[in-house]
Amino acid sequence: MKLTHIYIFFISLFFATHSILAQEAEKTTDSTETGYKQRYGIRFGVDISKPIRSLLDNNYTGLELVADYRFSKKFYIAGEIGNEKRLTDDDQLNFESSGSYIKLGVDYNAYDNWLNMGNSIYVGLRYAFSTFKHTLNSYNIYNTDFYWAEDLLMN
Repeated sequence: MKLTHIYIFFISLFFATHSILAQEAEKTTDSTETGYKQRYGIRFGVDISKPIRSLLDNNYTGLELVADYRFSKKFYIAGEIGNEKRLTDDDQLNFESSGSYIKLGVDYNAYDNWLNMGNSIYVGLRYAFSTFKHTLNSYNIYNTDFYWAEDLLMN
């Protein structure tokens, strides 16, 4: 009787270990399944606030073009180029300012996206160069002493 229990124990152990080993599936790799490919490349855009402001304000015109190039998973090379012109007409001054600028720098995407999402939260640094011109059209000298009742307007 003792010997029968020993045989049953070893036979049970044998089938238990082989059934556990049989549960492991073979690992197959599909050559077409490579995961999500990240998009790299250049992007172009326009700062739409400047054309909208140009339509709403008759004394302002401006345009800014932007571009960036993704060169790693988190970093972008960025550039912006623009031109603005503004006429200011106050009680004391009437002048026009105009200029062009270029900004070059690097952006860092601090946001980790889920699969197939393209959201971004950027932190960046820019180096800028600009040329500008101010033209004084007319000015009025501020005078608090109106003893002689003069109004000085210089053109």
